[in-house]
Amino acid sequence: MTLLVYCEKIDKTNAAYIEKIAMSWAEKDINTLESAQEETERLSSSHDYISNIMKMFEMKRKPTAKQLEVIQQWRSANYSSELIHYAYEKTIEQIDKLSFEYINKLLLSWSSSGYKTVDDVKRAESEFKKSKKSTQSSSDDFDAEKYSFAINNF
Repeated sequence: MTLLVYCEKIDKTNAAYIEKIAMSWAEKDINTLESAQEETERLSSSHDYISNIMKMFEMKRKPTAKQLEVIQQWRSANYSSELIHYAYEKTIEQIDKLSFEYINKLLLSWSSSGYKTVDDVKRAESEFKKSKKSTQSSSDDFDAEKYSFAINNF
């Protein structure tokens, strides 16, 4: 019954699918009510996480095997949905299309820099822009001085 309820929840009530899952459970020695409930909770959590990503990315089709692998990596790394969504937005802004590879590179880069939240990333972006402006203004001053020197000594 636990298996049937789970299959109903994910809208996969095809007899062949139910049999496939039942065989998989038998191979994994999932043969008690407690182990079946633990497995359905694990599967439901994974299914919900993937569904959330699909909605966030406005995907109309199921993720490919490679995309599912990347999504599971994000889940294992405990990236927040807000951070993933921000990486998605940055990807769309930069390359104007959905790219799991690009999003993953952003997330890995942020993670290696110690950024765990969207606020962390935005703060770092703001600091970077400030330092860039400061560098540009000092280089602008240098160029203005160089120009002035060249004109005055012509």
